[in-house]
Amino acid sequence: MIGPRPRRSDAGAFFFLPFLFAACSSVPGPAAPTAPLPVGDPGRAGQAFRLEEAGQGLPRSGQWRHSFALADLDGDGRLDLVHGPARKGARRPVVFLGDGKGGFRRWDEAQFPPFPYDYGAVATGDVDGDSRIDLALGIHLRGLAVLLQRQPGVFSLFVDGLPVSQAGKPAGFSSRAVALSDADGDGRLDLLALSEGPLSPTALAAPGTRSSLGLALFLNRGAAWERTPDGPTTDRTFGSSLAVGDVDGDGALDVLLASSAQGDRLLLRLSRRGADPRFLPVELAAIPERSFVQAVALGDLDGDERADLVVSALAAGTEGFTSHVDVLLSRPPGFERIPLLSEPGRKPRGAAAIGDLDGDGRPDLALLSGDGTLETYLGDGRGGFAAAARFAPPPERVGCAGYHVAVRDLDGDGRGDVVAAFAGEGSASDSEAPCRSGGALVAWRSVAPLR
Repeated sequence: MIGPRPRRSDAGAFFFLPFLFAACSSVPGPAAPTAPLPVGDPGRAGQAFRLEEAGQGLPRSGQWRHSFALADLDGDGRLDLVHGPARKGARRPVVFLGDGKGGFRRWDEAQFPPFPYDYGAVATGDVDGDSRIDLALGIHLRGLAVLLQRQPGVFSLFVDGLPVSQAGKPAGFSSRAVALSDADGDGRLDLLALSEGPLSPTALAAPGTRSSLGLALFLNRGAAWERTPDGPTTDRTFGSSLAVGDVDGDGALDVLLASSAQGDRLLLRLSRRGADPRFLPVELAAIPERSFVQAVALGDLDGDERADLVVSALAAGTEGFTSHVDVLLSRPPGFERIPLLSEPGRKPRGAAAIGDLDGDGRPDLALLSGDGTLETYLGDGRGGFAAAARFAPPPERVGCAGYHVAVRDLDGDGRGDVVAAFAGEGSASDSEAPCRSGGALVAWRSVAPLR
């Protein structure tokens, strides 16, 4: 079964996406592993860190979906934020330069070439080897693009060999989850993209169109991109979240995918480098059956130098839906499952991030839910986590879904700070719908507890 509610895209091709976010202003606490904490109560986090809203200069309006990237784009040693266009906003990417204290300013001087930009995903890395950070974009319906930063703040297109929308028609493959990784070991960053959904029969019938589903790999050949042969013909995975990390400890980066195809559990793709690089699908049997996997993250949670998995899923059962978040510790040839959260209802955690929130050297977790609540969990360094703090959205963001979250040290104090993107869209016939055409980009600094 593919996501339960069909939506017509802006350009007319059908995608089937499980928009199952429930807008509500009160949030039940997690069922595991600890007793629920009241919304806004710092709980255990109060002894280790506080989150203090920062992000001056970031927009407090607009539909910011699906994902952003944090990187030092201008080379000043401070993290900046880059996002594709806000949905229904100005059709160009946007960069916010960080000030090293948790604040930002829009980089209005940045120059982007003409292109059919739209909302989607961003990844960053040095694609052409000139020591400047370049951008990879997954663009809703319109394909993929790589922007090379040839001069500071001046970007040019590098799209030969990539799927691109032509004459206003949808591209044969498009994505809202992308990553840059050296898949073939030649020292150049390649482009990974997860399908955002099945195309309409008309779009699929276009000459030269290949599979619109699954994980696509585009090898960086220096002057152009080359798409590798498609994976298994049975690959039905599509979604808006992916993560890269070395899960099996062989030194090559593997890929973990979310999936909006119900019951799809072939979500771990193990890298096999060589002249013909491949990603071999592995079934994650620990994921509940009949699930929609909403968000994924990878990181070494237990200190064994292998990337472990965080998987957020919405599972259908005989008595309705249940939201699950599980940690899967890499224990080749399998995994050790540690349940983090399980609660009834259609309130999935749509974004997950790993980082050291309290500066103790151990990885922690941040989750965003469908109603915009931020939840944090403190790690013990062995793969276990304890619920720390949950922060309900302010009135102006009630009902805005959390689309992406990252934990990075914005101010250089050794603590991971939190950056998140929110968006929502109510019914056109309901002017009172929560978060109607609203959203924001928000940052919080992690600071020492009050004494």
